[in-house]
Amino acid sequence: MDLQEFASKKYELYCHKEGSELIASEFALYIILQLISSFNTKKILELGVGIGTIADTVLSFEGQLNYTGTEANDFCRKAIAHNLAHIKDNFTLLYDIDEIGEHELFDLIIVDGTDNSLSIVKQYISKNGIVFIEGDRSSQVAIIKNIFPKQLSVFIPGDFKFRQYGGTDQATWDRWVGGGTVFFVYPTLSQRLFWIRQKLRARSVFSKRKEN
Repeated sequence: MDLQEFASKKYELYCHKEGSELIASEFALYIILQLISSFNTKKILELGVGIGTIADTVLSFEGQLNYTGTEANDFCRKAIAHNLAHIKDNFTLLYDIDEIGEHELFDLIIVDGTDNSLSIVKQYISKNGIVFIEGDRSSQVAIIKNIFPKQLSVFIPGDFKFRQYGGTDQATWDRWVGGGTVFFVYPTLSQRLFWIRQKLRARSVFSKRKEN
């Protein structure tokens, strides 16, 4: 099963769960899996786990990763306990980022919510680490750009419209699926090459969207 098919199956599963209204997009799940596959990602921090869509997708794909997430909402925490019950190891759920150890570093930090702790992300990112902001969150993108002045960033758009899954809102079916912004905070050569490819791809996707 390829990465996009794997992400699609997980997304479809979560479309039918309570609280699915604000889950990460199908294409965002694919981008995250692509980042994990392309770079030496061992430790992940997700700010705003929600009902667990991203964490479940990632740890079902690669169970040996070390995954930490923050979530303060009681409904979401109960949903996480149920949705990730099959994942016994390598997942730690915290209330907020302040609970993380002072010297703990993460290779990939995923922002999937309105977490107010972005200003201290810098102290938790590993050398050549990656930040991914799901969806179109311009204020959070601006914060990360300000924190990491040497970063390279690219918005990676979806190149297909919403699938007609049973749990999705029919009003979204004619909309292009969302993606997210990838930040290479201190980019390596391989990250620069990935960035160039995604810049070219984004240009092609936006051209395709205009035609359709």
